[in-house]
Amino acid sequence: MSLKSITDIINKNLPKKYTDFGKFSNLVIDHSMLEGKIKEISLDFIPKNEKITYDGYEMIEPGILEVNIVLNTDETCGIDDDPSDCLDYAGNYIGLDPWQFINNVIFPYVSKKYLNLMGFSFKDVPYVDFVVKNSQGQTLFYYDEDLDTFIGSKNPTIWKKVD
Repeated sequence: MSLKSITDIINKNLPKKYTDFGKFSNLVIDHSMLEGKIKEISLDFIPKNEKITYDGYEMIEPGILEVNIVLNTDETCGIDDDPSDCLDYAGNYIGLDPWQFINNVIFPYVSKKYLNLMGFSFKDVPYVDFVVKNSQGQTLFYYDEDLDTFIGSKNPTIWKKVD
C-alpha cells in the first residue's frame, strides 16, 4: 500500500471534533482548553523525485509526510512579520507553547491514534513536516524533521534493502 493511500485512509477516519487529545498527550494539562481551537487535522504525502537512502535501505516511495493543523482563528502573519511573532500569535491562541503543542499533543495524537493502526509510525519516514495554519490556510508556523534527526526504520512497507 502506498503512503498516499495510507494518508487518504487516515484522513477519512480522522474526526472533525478533537476532544480526546488528553488520551494520547504527553502533557498533564486540562486539554479541554484546546476544544474548538482546531478546525482540522489532515495528513498529506508529498512525493519527491529523488531517491532517499539511509543505512543500506532505499525508501520505496520517496517523499515527505505532512501533518496539517488548521486552527479556528483568522490571525494572520504578514510577510514583514518576524517568525517569532507568528509563533506568539499561535501560542496565545492555542494557550500553549507552539513547540509543546506539536511535540506533546499533535505528535502523539496522530502517532498513537492513527499511524499505529496502519502499521507505521513517524519513525519510519525521514521527512515529516508539521504545518500549523489559520482558518484561511495561511501558514502560521511549521516544524520539520529530516534525515539529520531520523533514527532509521526497516519497515518493509516503506523501505527496501539495496545492495
